[in-house]
Amino acid sequence: MKQYTTPTEAKVLIGKRLKHARINFVHSDPLRKYGLTQTELSNAIGVTFQQIQKYEKGTNAIPFYNLWRLSLILKKPIDYFSQDLTITKERYKHEDISTVRWSNSVTI
Repeated sequence: MKQYTTPTEAKVLIGKRLKHARINFVHSDPLRKYGLTQTELSNAIGVTFQQIQKYEKGTNAIPFYNLWRLSLILKKPIDYFSQDLTITKERYKHEDISTVRWSNSVTI
């Protein structure tokens, strides 16, 4: 199992999970097989489809409130997006983290 340990890797992992959930969404309408467009999803949470693209590519981090709404819309538990995501203190030694309290490993 790969550990995603940097903020960029975390955004990419969460974005991939978002895209997978969007594409494999099962509709209650029997005339539609599955999947939501980026536009449908963006309209549901009140952002542009370009913002959904940025979330899926990992260019932008997803604010927690939007992630929560996406989990409700896509019928996924909120932790679906962050499974296997581990951030370790050692990766942040070069950054000023004096204001953050860390355990040896923080699992999100």
